[in-house]
Amino acid sequence: MAKHFNIDFHCHSIMRSTNNAKERNCIDLWAKTLNYRGESVMERWVGIQLSEMTKESQSNLYAYCSGNTKVIIDSFYPIEKGWLNFRAISSMLTSSDMKRNIFRIASGISESRFRELIEHTSYFSELEEQYDVAVSEQGVSFDGKYAYRLARSFDDIKNVAESNNKLIVIPSIEGAHALGCGDIDSKGKSAEQMKMLMTENIGKIKKWEFPPFFIGLAHHFWNQLCGHARSFKHPVNFIVDQGSGLNKGITALGWHVIRELLTRKNGRRILIGIKHMSIKSRVSYYRFILDNNFLNQDDPIPIICSHTGVNGFKSMERMTKFSDSRKLSKHTMFNNWSMNLCGEEIQIIHQTGGIVGVILDKDVLGSSKYLNTIKNEKEPKIRKTMYLKLIWGTVFFMIDSINEKSGWSVPVFSSDFDGLINQIEFYKSAEDIEQLRCDMLNYLEDNNYKQELWFGYSPGQLVEKLFCSNIFTFLEKHYRI
Repeated sequence: MAKHFNIDFHCHSIMRSTNNAKERNCIDLWAKTLNYRGESVMERWVGIQLSEMTKESQSNLYAYCSGNTKVIIDSFYPIEKGWLNFRAISSMLTSSDMKRNIFRIASGISESRFRELIEHTSYFSELEEQYDVAVSEQGVSFDGKYAYRLARSFDDIKNVAESNNKLIVIPSIEGAHALGCGDIDSKGKSAEQMKMLMTENIGKIKKWEFPPFFIGLAHHFWNQLCGHARSFKHPVNFIVDQGSGLNKGITALGWHVIRELLTRKNGRRILIGIKHMSIKSRVSYYRFILDNNFLNQDDPIPIICSHTGVNGFKSMERMTKFSDSRKLSKHTMFNNWSMNLCGEEIQIIHQTGGIVGVILDKDVLGSSKYLNTIKNEKEPKIRKTMYLKLIWGTVFFMIDSINEKSGWSVPVFSSDFDGLINQIEFYKSAEDIEQLRCDMLNYLEDNNYKQELWFGYSPGQLVEKLFCSNIFTFLEKHYRI
């Protein structure tokens, strides 16, 4: 390859731009846009409570180009109605206008767009809308300096290193509710009707000119396909309710969707992401993939976890017993929630030739104790070093779990920018990716951190694998027509 560049495995550029615009003709994927700031005392208080969430776009395409990023896997995401339907106690304390404005403060959604989404009854129509935006907005930036285009397959990106001032966007989808399940239109439909609807909609996206590379089966709320893991902390968990479907397994409809996505009989394969799936659902999916790969060794299916942290547990059995425990979280650097991966899961992902995205959400990465220690540190340089240790600690937990050189093919950079993350203040947007890469390289060189797990690679090679070559190699193998 030519001079190095970066790849981001998971972000929400299209979703952010679509939902932030006041009108369809105002969509601008390149511009830095600001969230609604709040006008009332209550709204400003909410803004303070959510101060660790950025209040401006993180993933606008201009920021990516400025951050020396040439490829992004952009995740389309129809906003789940669970975000718009607050808990009963929260609804008693807030008016409908207040609820709308709280969500606008957190998400950056425009008032007109919020009202549109309230009226929408189909997630699939919102998915099609975001795809249409991605296709129609291809072209140059406002100043003519950069341009972006969508990719159909690896053939469209294999020469990206030599392309000047061009960004390649690969579509993906976060949450299989986007296929039209778990929404208002699906209520009252029989099991057979839902099966037919899923088959039809999967067939449609497989026929897109730029079909999604992978789809995350679950997200924050029940979607009729599989249980989800708990993902909301205070104060969000006080406002919205994840209870329905929490920690359940995969349903019959879910298995149908899995098979329809992975088969090549109805078009190209669309891989499945396990992020946000409950541990019960993940265990079932791991067994399914391992059995399939044993029987079909000439066409193995990799497991993808697109944006995550690790929980510090070695086995799924122990994780099931003790994850989400506040008491145990006091004894680890990592967030021990079951939405994060344990060592045994990472071994399975490696066995399938899969990939794991390391997220930039500090609340996903770190335990409350470790994050509080960082917060109480007054020296910015020391705080930054502690964050770098947390990120590298996450990576090295994966490598230690696999404990062989080939393990370095698994971890990749995956920001989740504009995914309502709690940002690391030193790396607020895509503009900062190149600085993060530089800081992570310097951290390894200065500290020889976990050198026994480098397996002969140099710090420069490890950083290159994390920020580019692992994803590039994975796309070369699996992003095919």
